[in-house]
Amino acid sequence: NLALHHRLVRHPDFVAGDMKYGYGKTRHQVAEVTGGQTQIIALVPDTDKRTDLYGPRDFTLSDDGLSLTCPHQKTTTRRYETADKGGADFRFPAKLCRECPLWDKCRGADSQKSAPRNVFISFYRAEVAAAQEFNRTDTAKQGLKARMNIERHIFCLTHFYGARYAQSYGQE
Repeated sequence: NLALHHRLVRHPDFVAGDMKYGYGKTRHQVAEVTGGQTQIIALVPDTDKRTDLYGPRDFTLSDDGLSLTCPHQKTTTRRYETADKGGADFRFPAKLCRECPLWDKCRGADSQKSAPRNVFISFYRAEVAAAQEFNRTDTAKQGLKARMNIERHIFCLTHFYGARYAQSYGQE
């Protein structure tokens, strides 16, 4: 029984990790394995910096997760779940957006007037939002500071002292 396991096994309060730990899916997996006992300390990848266009965080997901509203308050229910990607694509047809004053900021000035606008919404959106909120706390800031100090030592060990390929002796 998983609930019994979580009561019997003591998991750490915090785990500091690299950028892989910043993703929602990884955070969800750690919460699942530890029964929510462990808080991850890691930076969240800033996907908004990839483009100047509106990104997924600029869109509002309905409480039931079945519709998405754009920054200009247009809503779509065209939802295509892509479990292998860990989320759902929402499609805004071109005719819904054609007269929108935010067209250039949402789709780009050079986009085709007949093309739909697709927005990918991760199943782990709530985990990422909680992580961003946690990262503003003093606990997270101190943990990230300590993590960066450790990274400096790991870099020295692996790049200058050959510790990347540790040799061992004995039984396999």
